[in-house]
Order: sequence, then C-alpha cells, then structure tokens
Amino acid sequence: MYKEKPTLVILPRICYGGLKQVDAFTPERDTIIDFSMFDALQAGFGKFVFIIRRSFENFLILSVFQKVKFRPRFFNFHSK
Repeated sequence: MYKEKPTLVILPRICYGGLKQVDAFTPERDTIIDFSMFDALQAGFGKFVFIIRRSFENFLILSVFQKVKFRPRFFNFHSK
C-alpha cells in the first residue's frame, strides 16, 4: 500500500516588520526555518505549505527556497 508523506504547514510569525524565522542566527547564516525543514524531512514530512503575506513572497524565495532542492508552487488567495 502506498502511503503519502505528511505535509507540514508553516505560518511564519511577522515581527518588527520582518519574518523572524528567516533571520540568520549562526555564522553560517542558518535560520529557524532551515532547522525546522531539516527536522521535518528527517521526521518523514514530504511537503511544506507556507502561509504568508504576498509582500513576503519574494523575500521567502530569496532567503529559503534558494537553499533547498525543490521549487515552490504558489497559490494566491485573497480576502476581501
């Protein structure tokens, strides 16, 4: 029987006008999201869903998705 890997939903917290989870805190410029995604992959997660503001989309692409070997897919949902 084929079993899909679970999906991890990430809702980055917006602090002081930025995303705290993508601020580098090691000399190698690692971030909280780097460690979270690594741990999730080791635990068996296969997909990640980021729920973010549109204004942070490019920032996340530049800071997170350049480090990993998969391409993000974006779905836009707008509230009135």
